[in-house]
Amino acid sequence: MNVYFDESGQTGCVIKKDDFLNFRESPSFALAGIVVDDVKKKKLEEEYIKFKNKFNIIGEIKGTDLLTRNNNDKLYYFVDNILPILSVYINIYDKRFYLSTLMLSSFTGLDSIDYFKYEFYTQASLLAKQDDEFYIEYLDFIDRPTVKSFRKYLKFLISYNYKYFEDPYGNKVDNIIVLLAKKILDERIESSFVKDFMTYGWYTDRHVTNLVNLNCLYESIYVIKKDLNDIKLNVIHDEIEEFEEVIKHELSGCNCELSFDDSKNNQLLQISDNVVSIFRHLYDRGVYYCSNNKMWDKSSAWDLELFSKVQNIISVTHIKYTVPLCDHALCLSICNMFSKEYPIEQRTTLNFNLILNYNYNLICNDLISNDLTLKDVEEVVGN
Repeated sequence: MNVYFDESGQTGCVIKKDDFLNFRESPSFALAGIVVDDVKKKKLEEEYIKFKNKFNIIGEIKGTDLLTRNNNDKLYYFVDNILPILSVYINIYDKRFYLSTLMLSSFTGLDSIDYFKYEFYTQASLLAKQDDEFYIEYLDFIDRPTVKSFRKYLKFLISYNYKYFEDPYGNKVDNIIVLLAKKILDERIESSFVKDFMTYGWYTDRHVTNLVNLNCLYESIYVIKKDLNDIKLNVIHDEIEEFEEVIKHELSGCNCELSFDDSKNNQLLQISDNVVSIFRHLYDRGVYYCSNNKMWDKSSAWDLELFSKVQNIISVTHIKYTVPLCDHALCLSICNMFSKEYPIEQRTTLNFNLILNYNYNLICNDLISNDLTLKDVEEVVGN
């Protein structure tokens, strides 16, 4: 079985540059994989060429082009005629959430993800909502981690003015990072933790760290293999020259054939590009509207209705939301409330909050009952 992957939101390693986060303008990262056998591949190529011919598209049209106002006709055609015939899987990452999970697991150990998923991802979700300064300090520390710099970083964590450390019902939530930072300083055990933080040198290329592309691809391969009963995959990824060798080396234990190709010569990669660009744009807009109290603005409805439609066509079971729990619940709620079936007159803050709380509790209950371990994931990917 073939899987064609392309990315959106690629800004390189998730780091800082010139004292700013290098992903401020692209806070999310997404990967779309289209699963096809050889027979379906030919049919999809024919349908995509038909789409191009209909609109006199010469060569490649990028997903970002489809999202411009003067290409709305092409966007609608793609969503209505190409997207429904795809078997596509998407993994959407919030880059702050990604950094929060790296930071948190360095303090708590990877076993905490196996056995305390709800607690781990609740804490990571709250940390993901902190200001830029919070991440800049973390990235400064992992740039050259020493016992001395770790001690300084721990003091920063203890004194930092955290926001949002409460549950959806307004109850105060303990900050495990602060508790552990105090314990480490009090017991003077900094040297036992300092080497657990991902830094330069963890990958084969010593200039690479915090490679979200790798995590996203590995998880996507797991999800697809799990759904397809561990079938061997032929993975074709759009060219990403600066990271190809690292990705190949790190995924050498996966039971799949991995290659990189230029999308200019590959229709399936072009389709993947269109899907992932559309999805990530709509995700970013949905989170923005909610965060800035613009959910009910007339100008927001177009994006939110399209986001609902795209999620429903792809199926939320084929979308991995590697984002704060509240944002995951937000996406599901947009999918519910802004669907064609939901009465427009019932689109109110009260009804939305009811749906949001329902979806949030659903996500939390799934985490509590989830007994999947990292070893289980490794076994599926490696088989």
